[in-house]
Amino acid sequence: MVIAALPKNPELRQKIEEVDALAERLLGGAPGALSHEAFVEIDLKLNEVFLQATENRIFREVFTLVSNRSMRIRTFVEAMPKIRGSSLMQEITREHRAITQAILRQDREEAQKRVREHLANAEYRTLQEMKSYLENLRILEQSRASGGK
Repeated sequence: MVIAALPKNPELRQKIEEVDALAERLLGGAPGALSHEAFVEIDLKLNEVFLQATENRIFREVFTLVSNRSMRIRTFVEAMPKIRGSSLMQEITREHRAITQAILRQDREEAQKRVREHLANAEYRTLQEMKSYLENLRILEQSRASGGK
C-alpha cells in the first residue's frame, strides 16, 4: 500500500525519509539521546504515513479507530519506568527504522514482514507490561490486606 503510493506521491516519500532520518539520528546519538517525545513522534508520523498512503476509506476508519484505542493502552505501558528512557525505546525505534528502510527500498515483502514483526512485538510487550502491572497490584493488595506486614 505505502510502496505502491510512493511513485505518485513524492510528499509521502519525503515523510518516510523524515521519519527514517529522525530514527537514525536518535539511534546514533549519545546514550539517553532518545527522548520519549521523539520516540512518540516517530511512531505517530509512521502511522500518518500509512494513513496517507491508502485510499481505502474503510481501512482508514478502522486504522484510526484501532490507533485511538491502542493509544490509551500504549500511553499507559510506555509510561512505565522501565520503558521510558530505556533500551526498549531504542529497540522499538529500530523496528520503526527497519520498516521505513524497507519501504524506501520499495521491498514490499520485507516491509510487510517488518510491520508484522513490529505489531507482534508490540502486542507481546504490552501484554507483558500489563501482566507485570496486575501482578504488582495483586501483591500490593495482599500486603494491605495483611496489614502491610
